[in-house]
Amino acid sequence: MHVAQVILLATLSGSLAQIMTNLSCVGQSCILGTSFVDIALVIDTSTSIDRPYFEAIKSFISLWASDYSIGTNPNQVQFGFVTYGLWAASYGTFSTASTTIDTLNSVVADLAYQPHNDRNMFDALTKVSNNLLSTDLNSGWRPNARHLMVVFSGDSFTGPATWKNVASTLRPQFDRVVAVGLTQKAITNQYLELVEIVDGDISNVFLIGGPTELKYIIPWLEFQVCDVSSNSAQSSTPPPTTLASTPAPTTVPASCQHMDILFLIDESQSMHISDGIGSAKSFVLNVTDTYKVIPDVRFAWIVFNSEVWVQTAFMAAQDFKTNVMNTNFNEGSTNFVLGFNAASYTISTYSDPSQQRQPILIFVSDGNLNDGGGLSQVTAFTTYLRCNLNTRIIGLGVNEALTDAQTMRDAIGVGAQDNCTVSHYSDISNYAQIPIAGLTQVEQDLQCRPTK
Repeated sequence: MHVAQVILLATLSGSLAQIMTNLSCVGQSCILGTSFVDIALVIDTSTSIDRPYFEAIKSFISLWASDYSIGTNPNQVQFGFVTYGLWAASYGTFSTASTTIDTLNSVVADLAYQPHNDRNMFDALTKVSNNLLSTDLNSGWRPNARHLMVVFSGDSFTGPATWKNVASTLRPQFDRVVAVGLTQKAITNQYLELVEIVDGDISNVFLIGGPTELKYIIPWLEFQVCDVSSNSAQSSTPPPTTLASTPAPTTVPASCQHMDILFLIDESQSMHISDGIGSAKSFVLNVTDTYKVIPDVRFAWIVFNSEVWVQTAFMAAQDFKTNVMNTNFNEGSTNFVLGFNAASYTISTYSDPSQQRQPILIFVSDGNLNDGGGLSQVTAFTTYLRCNLNTRIIGLGVNEALTDAQTMRDAIGVGAQDNCTVSHYSDISNYAQIPIAGLTQVEQDLQCRPTK
């Protein structure tokens, strides 16, 4: 999980080949321009996304493809295209759509939008099966290449529920299947479907809230292609039979052990602008996906403004993510005292030192105290959390003014000379950045990056 998140920090204006080459988890050097992979794209063209967003997706695909050498030869990448809405459509085959980068861009330009609120995944996967697999001699499927399928979706699938049967048959044909949720509706309505289509591996699902976050997908997809391509060389030498049934152990640094991660989300009215709550939820899900590989980690969250709207006990990652997905936005002002009081209760009840757990409190806010008690009351709670409950507090301010950022630092005890557990604070430029930049900051502040 950590490697994928590192890649997401890379500069998006050019190729990421050098970064991919230097990643320690890749078994061999991975140069994007020489990847030998067939990539099937299954693209939602329904009204779950509007026309401008659809055009942005087409531009994003061309930008992503430009990182590879496109063609039918070894060490080149082929793309195949299937779209779906009320009906599914295929645009040629691997070989006909990817003879050159110019041919590919022409095919991408021809992808058609369907003004219907239907997403027939059964038809889409059937098109993949009929037109892009090796069973069709004209498909351009290269038996010695690696094969990746990427499903893009903006909302729940419609059409026959038997898409699940087709998916089960189709998945073994590919070395990896991944899915991208393109909208808030995909996050709230479809998360479990996306997990199912990738056969339950949550790390193969990426969620964004809208078109401004498309740029974050490219590095993640480049990692998937690179990882699949690198595994090709590794798979040519079968592993010893004595190790074949033994999964690779998860490396758990000391700083990662026995963690209880509590998210404290200030759901103030300003979050309603630019889908701040959607981005905050994506951040929560990204952190959860990163740390769920630790065997005994638990997650909880509190959502508050002038009231506490959500307050959960600590739970396993899958149950927690379902809870996050099903939570709606509620407007209100900002009462830090209310939020930190709830956090103090949750940690003292479920994660106090006597239980030999390490509580982590991740506080996200874009405002300051404008309702309820004052700073001294908040500081009393955070001091108790740090000094009595051994809580590590990470504050993430979103586009905070300097004075408000200082208030947050003071509120959570950054720089306090009391020999208690240290707190951290960082400012994120806007909510669109927090799913990625926030995760990176959490990894840095925790000094905990679980790896396989």
